[in-house]
Amino acid sequence: MAQKPKRVAGSGNKERSSPPSVTPQKSLLACITVLIAAITIGWLIRNDSLSLRRNGGGGPSSYAASVAPRLVFPRDMSYRAIAESRRPLILTKTLIDKWKARRTFTTTFLAKRLEQVSVYHQPKQRHFITFHDQKPLEPLLLDESWDDFNVKINISISQLLQWDDTNNNILTTKEGPWHYYSQDVNQIRSVFPDIIHYMQPINDLILSEDNVQVNLWIGRAGIITHTHYDATYNFFVQLQGRKRFTLFPPNQTLYLYPCLHPHYGHSQVDILAPNLDQFPLFEGSEAVVAEVGPGDMLVVPPYWFHHVETLEESVSINVWSDAPEYALMNKIYAQPIPFEEEWSWSELVIATNIYTTMIIKSVGISDTKQFVSNLVRQRYLPLVKRSNIAFNTNHYEELNEIFRRTDWSSKGQQYKPLFQKESHRISLLLGELPSKSTIKICVGNYLEHLIHRTVGLEHVCPFLAVASGLSPSDFTPLTLEF
Repeated sequence: MAQKPKRVAGSGNKERSSPPSVTPQKSLLACITVLIAAITIGWLIRNDSLSLRRNGGGGPSSYAASVAPRLVFPRDMSYRAIAESRRPLILTKTLIDKWKARRTFTTTFLAKRLEQVSVYHQPKQRHFITFHDQKPLEPLLLDESWDDFNVKINISISQLLQWDDTNNNILTTKEGPWHYYSQDVNQIRSVFPDIIHYMQPINDLILSEDNVQVNLWIGRAGIITHTHYDATYNFFVQLQGRKRFTLFPPNQTLYLYPCLHPHYGHSQVDILAPNLDQFPLFEGSEAVVAEVGPGDMLVVPPYWFHHVETLEESVSINVWSDAPEYALMNKIYAQPIPFEEEWSWSELVIATNIYTTMIIKSVGISDTKQFVSNLVRQRYLPLVKRSNIAFNTNHYEELNEIFRRTDWSSKGQQYKPLFQKESHRISLLLGELPSKSTIKICVGNYLEHLIHRTVGLEHVCPFLAVASGLSPSDFTPLTLEF
């Protein structure tokens, strides 16, 4: 059976147990530094000849695209301050001009240093998308309509790039098979011991004390990395060839896969050919397009969705550093759920609805029913309609009956005092996230995890449907009786 790694290209789903400690003085200083950086970058963008302007961005008319700002690295600023301003930028004349890799890392050079590479392999499909193994929803995927993309094989770089004996490409960009190489440089050192010395200096691009990853990427023209977000600061360095990034801010409606799904963190929309019948709210989205070439450094902010198309035979390096969201969300997931073990399943259903409502309201979302409706409509409904997962009508009716017969006013008076302390703690942690849009994404992720733990995996989608007032008919064409 083919190897299926737990972390693959484009994923940002690492975990750690606790966040680093931050003193109030350091926190205030950091806020001031970020504010100054944001003001400075805003001024530079407005006064730069390549400032944001409307164009087609090479994409379809269903979304509007503007060109990413291209700036000479401002010497009076730090890479950290630029990253923490959370704006996508193309930087030139950066520290990578000092890298040995900047002059030497071509596909020809790397083919000599790396005899065999472990690549992701797809016979016909050029879209590569992360498949996180052992995510809770994996057993519920309908086999006849699902693919596992984590197939790896060992080949040479000449095979990866489809070279002939004279190092010329022998396939067009429309032909398969498709191979994609992405590897942590620490995993390459056994065959290329001094690889990290080709990337010096690099320390200014490392923004966290641990959970930092430096990756080497190699691919031929036509490869596409599907639209996704990472909860990391990302400095992406292009060394050979060109790539096109299409980036969407966190406030755009990208129809995320459920966080319990193997495609967690990815959009369900194919932005090159969006199905607006399935994804109507994607129409009118706003994107930023960044086309990078040799010597360019792209700053990709945390939680910005990005779609990447390789335009030419390409070599790239990127540096991921954990953003604060990683530690915050891991801390939130570690908080105890204030439920009693002896409660019946019906009581757990009632308590879950009350507790989730309290959490949603605690972060300033007043229309809780609409929030839950958006969550299930955007994450689960398209999957059911495409027959990727089934909607269990029996579970829906069981939950709907509990909701229908419950005196919510009385139950609220009973449970809310028990949940007040813990929901307040969760809201304080969520409040540390950098924007309302990020908070909404993370609240949705947390609600899925919470319902999974309290009510059960197969009840997550039906629970959200009942809580938002949707009916089984909304989930046609596929409804199955069990």
